Amino acid sequence: AAVQEAEPMLGANIGCLAVLRNQGHIANPGAYMKALAEVFQAEGGRFLVATAKDITLRDGRVAAVETDQGALPCDHAVVTAGIWSKPILRKLGIKLPLEAERGYHLHLKS
Repeated sequence: AAVQEAEPMLGANIGCLAVLRNQGHIANPGAYMKALAEVFQAEGGRFLVATAKDITLRDGRVAAVETDQGALPCDHAVVTAGIWSKPILRKLGIKLPLEAERGYHLHLKS
């Protein structure tokens, strides 16, 4: 009932509602990622299309990211693998409470 009080146009079968204010979205994710890659490269970064397979540790620290293109030596790594981050982070001793769940949402103009 609280959902319908907040948004009367939603039916009784909707039992959960999240209201996000002052948020946005990206209309063209591909163009956004391309622009980010261009800025990254302009700042001296190297862009590589590869599949990360593992992380190599040396003395308890990240030493390389193992990819299908070979090893990429590094001092730091950012793990952005979604639900597949758990096994990678487990190797680093990090427990990440992630569960895969398919969900749907509606984006309504108010």
